[in-house]
Amino acid sequence: MRIGQYFTAETPYGFYVIGGAALLLILIILLSIAFRPLPKKIADRIRKKDYMRVEDFLSSWKESKEDYPGCYVILIYDKKLVINPMHYDEIYVGQSVNVRKRLFSHCMGHGNGNVYYSLKSGCKVYVIIQKCSRRKLNRAEIDLIEYFNATKSLNMTRGGAPSR
Repeated sequence: MRIGQYFTAETPYGFYVIGGAALLLILIILLSIAFRPLPKKIADRIRKKDYMRVEDFLSSWKESKEDYPGCYVILIYDKKLVINPMHYDEIYVGQSVNVRKRLFSHCMGHGNGNVYYSLKSGCKVYVIIQKCSRRKLNRAEIDLIEYFNATKSLNMTRGGAPSR
């Protein structure tokens, strides 16, 4: 008698093994979606236009130097009127343990050169800052870049810094 004959779809044991494996796979997929809510949260904020004009960020920068770890999304629109906020022309996603300082450096030309060029050429630029724990920064950035397909835009890598 072979062991394999007990684990085929025709035997009751095989049915349970195959069914259990399928259930486990579904559970893993659902859990991976449930524990990565940040990209959907950011997308909802974009749809609701819950973002800040870069000019407003710069003026608030002067007022408050408070900083914290987090991820940021920079949305760039070539058009003067933004009708559908999800139809941005360019997007850049980043992370930092001092997220406001890092975003400020992009605005001053010490970050992604394309972002700075867009600012200087008169494009409408908006930012979203999302606080995040230091240990979740890499995963959050990777998920955001993947969700927004940002490597097809201004991000050169898939994200996740090797060290801090």
